[in-house]
Amino acid sequence: MFLPKEGPIETVSCKRAHEIMGPDMIGVDYASKFFGVDFQAQGDIHCSESTLKLYNEEGMSTLVWVPPLKTIYDISKILDNKRRDLIYDSLKYSKHSFFNESAYSHSGWQLISKVPVHGSTNRTWEKQQVFISKKVEIPSAFAVIYTVIMTYILTGERLLGQISVRCSDTISDNRFGNLRRHIDVGHFDNKLHISDSGDQAYGFIGIILSRKLN
Repeated sequence: MFLPKEGPIETVSCKRAHEIMGPDMIGVDYASKFFGVDFQAQGDIHCSESTLKLYNEEGMSTLVWVPPLKTIYDISKILDNKRRDLIYDSLKYSKHSFFNESAYSHSGWQLISKVPVHGSTNRTWEKQQVFISKKVEIPSAFAVIYTVIMTYILTGERLLGQISVRCSDTISDNRFGNLRRHIDVGHFDNKLHISDSGDQAYGFIGIILSRKLN
């Protein structure tokens, strides 16, 4: 599915995108309401109507505006005050940089897949890289957590209910000789779990992909 054609950049207005994607769009207005900040998106979305229609017909992706200058800590703080039932042990990784630092490069419009890539489980991290291309990437933990939580709040749909996905963020953990560990998000059958794993293959950990539209 994530095989975009090369060609000139086309754009679509936010209004038209919402008409196409319906509930599978999490726009700037929802981010403003959730974080209590008056965000302003710049211009149209860098995507063609035909591409959005294709993604919408498959029903396997969410068009989401990932807000800048916000962190997983900000999400957990809001949920601790309003919806403690949605995220499990949210402060477990509070001392790690991925939890507290915002990456401006990860913000903006993205098409994020709702389900793990077919065939991405039971693969090592190295073998999962075959699904990545110039146009699609593994999203950040912030983008995944924000998309999953907002999708549930807005529609009641639980993404990643019985599985976790590796994100682009990593940590070094002295429990494992300071080896790199991948941040995983998922198993949202009850509360959303944030965990970490090594490079090994696991039957319950896949990947999802995002296509940036900035």
